Amino acid sequence: MSYKGVEYREANRDGEATTTQLNLTYLKNAIDTYTHEIREGKLDTCVAWSNRGLCKLNLGIANKDRATIESAIEDFHTALKECTNPGEACETSRNSLVLAEQAINTIFRQQHS
Repeated sequence: MSYKGVEYREANRDGEATTTQLNLTYLKNAIDTYTHEIREGKLDTCVAWSNRGLCKLNLGIANKDRATIESAIEDFHTALKECTNPGEACETSRNSLVLAEQAINTIFRQQHS
């Protein structure tokens, strides 16, 4: 898998890269990239915050990590605050907030049953 021209590989105990490991590595690197682009002002801030939130949401769900999902929720709120030209990123953030809350409720309920 390649992201911005860099190849990322993780291996299972047999030395083969697994799809899950590659996807999680991709998400972690994408979060770092969006963080950098937010700091540098390289992307529309609403889009950057929304995309970073989506990466965190997916990573948090995959790892069943409430803190990461809550961090994604913060990113979606920031994206909506930064929204100067309502469009797809704003709509994605609004919809993702609902999904993130559902994920927290589902994961938290499963952990306590």
